[in-house]
This record gives sequence, structure tokens and C-alpha cells, in this order.
Amino acid sequence: TSSSALTSSMTSSAALTSSMTSSAALTSSMTSSSALDSTMTSSAVLASSMTSSSALVSSMTSSAALTFSMTSSAALDSTMTSSAALDSSMTSSAALTSSMTSSAALGSSMTSSVALTSSMT
Repeated sequence: TSSSALTSSMTSSAALTSSMTSSAALTSSMTSSSALDSTMTSSAVLASSMTSSSALVSSMTSSAALTFSMTSSAALDSTMTSSAALDSSMTSSAALTSSMTSSAALGSSMTSSVALTSSMT
């Protein structure tokens, strides 16, 4: 009976050892699972960071395009201003030509008047 009890006790001890081993394995598995969760979280944070970085690059590209567009618009305004100044200059030149023509006609008229006065004399 004592031998049977000893055998039973040893069997129980072996079962306890096996149970403790299983418990250790379960703890190890849970630790690995926790590490996996941490890794997945880090991966998600990295993906989010990369997305934010991509959005920032896109925003900077849009800003550069807007700056270029504004610069082009300013250049166009400058060209239009120069064109208006050229038109004004050409108008002034035409007015001067007209004035010179009128002056020449006046000179011719005065010459004719002198000639007429001389002829009458």
C-alpha cells in the first residue's frame, strides 16, 4: 500500500511538473504575444508617420507650385505694365508727330502769307 501510495505520489509529482512546464510555456507564449502586439503597434505608428510625411511632402509640393504660380502672375503683371507704358509712349510719339506736322503746316501757311503780302506790295 505504501509502495502504491509512493507511486501515486510520484505520478502526481510528475503531473505537477508537467503542469508547471505547461504553465511556463503558456507564460512564454503570452510574452511572445505581447511582444508581437507591441511590434504591430510600432508598425502601425510607423505607417502613420510615413503617411504624415507623405502628406507633408505633398503639401510642400503644392506650396512650391503656388509660389511658382504667383511668381508667374507677378511676371505677367510686370509685362502688362511694360506693354501699357509702351502703348503710352507710342501715343505720345504719335501726338508729337501730329504736332510737328501741324507746326510744318503753320510754317508753310506763314510762308504763303509772306509771299502774298510781298506780291500785293
